[in-house]
Amino acid sequence: MNSRIVEKIFWISFTIASPLIPIFFYFWGNWYSFFHSYSMGMVMGLTGYVYFFNTLIISSRIRYFDRLFGHDKALLFHGYLALSAMLAVTAHFIFKQIYGYNITIQTLSGISASILFLVVIILTLLFMASIIPFISGWIKAIRKGAANRLNPDYSKVKVFHNFSVVAAFFAAIHAFLASSTQENNSRIILLNIWALTSISFFIYHKFVRKFVSGRALTVTEVNQLTSEIVEIRMHHTKGTAIKYRAGQFGYFSIISKMYSKEEHPFTISSQPGTDELAITVKSLGDYTSKLKEISSGTKILFDGPYGVFTPEQDGRHHIFIAGGIGITPFLSVISEWDFAGIKTPLTLIWSTRTAEEMIYRDLFTRIESKNSMFLFVPIVTRSVNAITGGSRIDRSILEPLIRKKEIRNTVVYICGPDLMRKSVIKELKSSGIASKNIYWERFSF
Repeated sequence: MNSRIVEKIFWISFTIASPLIPIFFYFWGNWYSFFHSYSMGMVMGLTGYVYFFNTLIISSRIRYFDRLFGHDKALLFHGYLALSAMLAVTAHFIFKQIYGYNITIQTLSGISASILFLVVIILTLLFMASIIPFISGWIKAIRKGAANRLNPDYSKVKVFHNFSVVAAFFAAIHAFLASSTQENNSRIILLNIWALTSISFFIYHKFVRKFVSGRALTVTEVNQLTSEIVEIRMHHTKGTAIKYRAGQFGYFSIISKMYSKEEHPFTISSQPGTDELAITVKSLGDYTSKLKEISSGTKILFDGPYGVFTPEQDGRHHIFIAGGIGITPFLSVISEWDFAGIKTPLTLIWSTRTAEEMIYRDLFTRIESKNSMFLFVPIVTRSVNAITGGSRIDRSILEPLIRKKEIRNTVVYICGPDLMRKSVIKELKSSGIASKNIYWERFSF
């Protein structure tokens, strides 16, 4: 077992088991009462408290966790932990109902924290979270219906998501004023340290990071590639190089009255090692549809890079599969590999709805013509005139491209819509590609 897996197991286990730390301080010397219904209410309350504050830490984009787990996986775990916290808080409330309670500042702060946290979770599930695996059909229907009826402003919903820190403040007051906490100074110190640490991470992430580690970029060029796709090229305001790895992404915040102040994630499509940084964006909503109106000289704050979707030339056969605008990380990777010389067998399968959307076809065709290690397979699903027009990425396309003698030495990277990704992964597995050799990363959060 390598050290990376050990680190993952440690941090996941520690996060899940972390409520045992305050539980130990609360029940030391009184373990005989642990399974009493009143005590179980306390246990559930402490579990919800710790999980709640842990979500603030995980959501603060800690670079170490990003490199270890991948940004999307960390956010997914953050979501599961938030739901677990809400379930624990609900159980805490139910157990407390058995014995009744008086309306005090302590109880009101707890109720306020729970309501705020619940509203944040509901709004996130309905209008923000794109990372919800195993979601049932009826929940999808509710999400779609709510989005169509209410048509909320995403940036405003995202701002309200930040109210979780207000809920955290009320939760800290509730726990601090609890009689069981006041009985022992060590309990007071422990809970306060947990709360202050988590809130400090959140404040740094939301209000300080952009001024300390964020980079100010200036738009140098805006290229309208199609009616729906725009390329924005930028350079560092101070003229220094921007370090990132091919395949990574960042959060961008445009400093202009035309755009909301909320940052948005975009994949970096330019080649690393140059003095420019570029993003290629398709119009998919109110915010992205306005990007074509951005002008040269506009200032943009960049927080990044993030992500571990970073293939390397290691001699194995690489298959890149892109759907639509999912080509952007591969554009960066292939441009870098082409510049250095492609030494690894590489196959690119790129599927778009129309020929117009295949904006980099000439570039990949040119790279293919001069390098025998690179094979480009374009697919246009709504045309019968393309090389594989009218087709979709299925086994009939994949199997001829998979070298059976090298199947154990083949790695596949996928970037595209969820439905395409799931379908392709199923086809790859049925063709003999091992799960451990299939890589993908969500770029929308």
